Amino acid sequence: MGREEYETKEPRRPAYEPLADKQEQAQTAGVLRGMTDEEKVDEIFKYHSPSLDQIPHYENIREAARHMARTILLNTPRGADRTAAIRLLRGAVMTANAGIALNGLSL
Repeated sequence: MGREEYETKEPRRPAYEPLADKQEQAQTAGVLRGMTDEEKVDEIFKYHSPSLDQIPHYENIREAARHMARTILLNTPRGADRTAAIRLLRGAVMTANAGIALNGLSL
C-alpha cells in the first residue's frame, strides 16, 4: 500500500453542542444520581440505540480515529507495534462510544 492511498485530511470540527452540557443537566436533574450499583450495572450492559443528537458525536470520533489510523499507517513501519497502535486506537474509539451511549454514567 502506497502513501498516496492514505491521503489524510483534518477531521471535521463538531458544529453541535457538546454532550457534556447535557450530562451536567441530567446529573443536576438527578437522573444519574440515586441509582444503586446494581441499577448502574444493568444500565451499562444493556443495548443503547443512538439518539439523533448522539449520531454526530459518534461520527466525529470515528472520523478523527480514521485520520489517526491513516497517520499511523503512513508513519510507522509494518510490525507488531503498528498493529498494537491500531488496536489500541480501536479500543479508544469503542470506549469513547460507550461514554456517549452511557451519557457519563459510571460506577
